Amino acid sequence: MIVSSSKRNLQWIKTLWMMYILFPFRIKGIERVQNIIYYGISILLFGIYIYILSKRRIEKVYFRDAFFYLFIFTILVLLACFVPIVKNTKDFSYLQLYEYYLGRIVIVTGSCVLVKNLREYIDLLMYAVNTYVLFSVALLIPRLHYFYQGILSLDNSQLTRMQELYSQAYYTRFGLQGYSGFGCTIMCSLVVMMCCYLIVERLSKKKTIKKYITHLLIALIGTLM
Repeated sequence: MIVSSSKRNLQWIKTLWMMYILFPFRIKGIERVQNIIYYGISILLFGIYIYILSKRRIEKVYFRDAFFYLFIFTILVLLACFVPIVKNTKDFSYLQLYEYYLGRIVIVTGSCVLVKNLREYIDLLMYAVNTYVLFSVALLIPRLHYFYQGILSLDNSQLTRMQELYSQAYYTRFGLQGYSGFGCTIMCSLVVMMCCYLIVERLSKKKTIKKYITHLLIALIGTLM
């Protein structure tokens, strides 16, 4: 019973962490602490994942392909630094974009440590996305909505459009990370597609589909918000 409870608590921690890396948000006053936790744990998990891979027998061709893509990425980063200097434009926005996506690759790759196989990863992804949807539904409550809006730390893109994004027209698109835009809808749509596939697969094997029906319904709500 204690083991079952511990496993359930661990699953919740994994789900909440996965939700946080998919939909990161910052609270006013503790942004620095959140950044330390966010990047610290992500780098630790990434390091563990690379260590696990190094202990496994993986064909050299996969490492060769990985280093090739890393080489291309490095060239693009160097160009993003070199071109603005040569042209004297002082526009390093592309470098910031590469830095952001490199960080996302490290963070998402590190999350692979949380599961044993692809099916578990898909399940974790569905739980994480749908947990975010449920939080978004809870934030439809006016008192909770405006309280959370007041303590949420916004990025520059949201600050410049704050009056528009936090108007009544976008009331239902408010989630833990603030304005939940197109990216959140894509994630919900991805969960819907995965649920449809798994439901068909499990029906063909005469297995229960109750869990995936629930995931499907919650994800559909997310696409409509």
